[in-house]
Amino acid sequence: MKRLFRAALVLPFAVFVCVSVSSAWPKPAPLRAASNTAVSDRGTEQQPIVVLVQPNRPTPDENEKDAYERGEKRDLDRRMTEYTGYTVAVTFLMAGIAAVQAVMFIVQLWMMGGSLRVSKLASEAAKDSADISRASMEIGQRAYVHYSGLEIMSILDESNGNLSWRFRPAWRNTGNTPTRECRIYARREIWPDGIPLDVSWDIPPEIVFSPVTVPPGEQILGDMCYFSGQQLADAQSGKARLFIWGSAEYRTVFPTSSLYSTRFCVELTTITANPTQPYDEKTNRVTIAQIIRGQHNDWG
Repeated sequence: MKRLFRAALVLPFAVFVCVSVSSAWPKPAPLRAASNTAVSDRGTEQQPIVVLVQPNRPTPDENEKDAYERGEKRDLDRRMTEYTGYTVAVTFLMAGIAAVQAVMFIVQLWMMGGSLRVSKLASEAAKDSADISRASMEIGQRAYVHYSGLEIMSILDESNGNLSWRFRPAWRNTGNTPTRECRIYARREIWPDGIPLDVSWDIPPEIVFSPVTVPPGEQILGDMCYFSGQQLADAQSGKARLFIWGSAEYRTVFPTSSLYSTRFCVELTTITANPTQPYDEKTNRVTIAQIIRGQHNDWG
């Protein structure tokens, strides 16, 4: 009850305050309709506004500046044109120089090729000259071994009275240097009808040699070959034909030496005195001549 009584007292006072405040608050001005003039200034889609913009006229300073800039541009364009022309000219000049250099390079290569060919020919000529000089020196200084005769001796076997004759070929080096790896060989033959056409002059492969050295200007004796006194007597009477042949193979002292070979073949003829008896300077001076069969003799 007390609360209702208080509310009844406060309510008239609150209404009075509200009415007082609303009367003191300023009221807004009424809205006016937009005039036709403002609408026409903005234009519409049906009536657009055309605006004419007039440029500002340049001042004398601006005209002078513009003229100066146009002159500068013309000078720059002219200079650019001249520079381009110079560039083209220089480019063509460089191209010409490059072409000349290419031609000169080709000519130089050709001349170098000619020089190389000349150098090669000169080198070959020098080599040939050196080879000729070396060959001439070898020819003048090398060893030359040839057959120089027979050493003949009669040998009597006192035990049985048989007489034999020993023949040893002599080999002489007429060169200026000694031999190297020299092998000498000799053999005797009895060919009643002369030298056979199918005879082999090769050294038998079963022969074992001990290489010898023949000094320059010296002579050595080769293998020993024997004929009996009766065989010499038969040759003296024409009943037999006696031959001795041999060879000497050797190299020179020069490193590039070839293998040289000298051969000989002789026939024993014109036998005097008594070959069945020992040789004696006073009572039985036997002489034996030799005929060199040339087609079977050669020397290198």
